[in-house]
Amino acid sequence: MHFLSLNGHYIFLLIHGFLLFDVFTEQDSSLERLLHESELLEKAYEHYFDRKIINNDIEETIQILRHSLDEVSLTPQWVPVSWVY
Repeated sequence: MHFLSLNGHYIFLLIHGFLLFDVFTEQDSSLERLLHESELLEKAYEHYFDRKIINNDIEETIQILRHSLDEVSLTPQWVPVSWVY
């Protein structure tokens, strides 16, 4: 990530647990495991995220992602001087 041509922008997509409770079944605990692992990732790496998006509606999430990409591509980025020389 120390290249001038890379503009790192980290977006964390998440869904709140209360939205998944109706979906859980005894046979399929993969959603519960996914939610737990997502919470662990968020807690461990939240200081790296530039933006968090709650994925409640796929169309809205896509619009927010597109807006974020446009914003990042138009906004000047900085890098530490040690990366340049």
